[in-house]
Amino acid sequence: MPSAAKRPCSVPRCPNLIDRGALYNRCPEHARAYDLQRGSPQERGYTSTWAKVSKSWRLRFPLCGMRRDGQLHPEHSQCVQEGRFTPAECTDHIVSMKNGGAQYAEENLQSLCLRCNNRKRVTHDGGFAR
Repeated sequence: MPSAAKRPCSVPRCPNLIDRGALYNRCPEHARAYDLQRGSPQERGYTSTWAKVSKSWRLRFPLCGMRRDGQLHPEHSQCVQEGRFTPAECTDHIVSMKNGGAQYAEENLQSLCLRCNNRKRVTHDGGFAR
């Protein structure tokens, strides 16, 4: 079975081609540099305590777009906007911690699928050096 066509690294002027699904859509060299600049998850505050909180949150609010009121909110969830019921894969901070959001405050948490979380990170949270 033929593999999918490679695509360019997302770093401007990088000549390297990568497989679909590569880490951060970057070649290994640029992915490693991005990790060093970004800091480890531990350095960004994602500890074992956060992992427990996140897992508990997703058990209580299992669908993409759910917040503490139990309702589906379309603001950051394309799934809700399109009327899809998608299982949540992560717990997201509505206001990112680097932008002053509280890490454990329930009013700052929502459940998102990975696709919606990545979209929010890029468009709202300053992802990809915005």
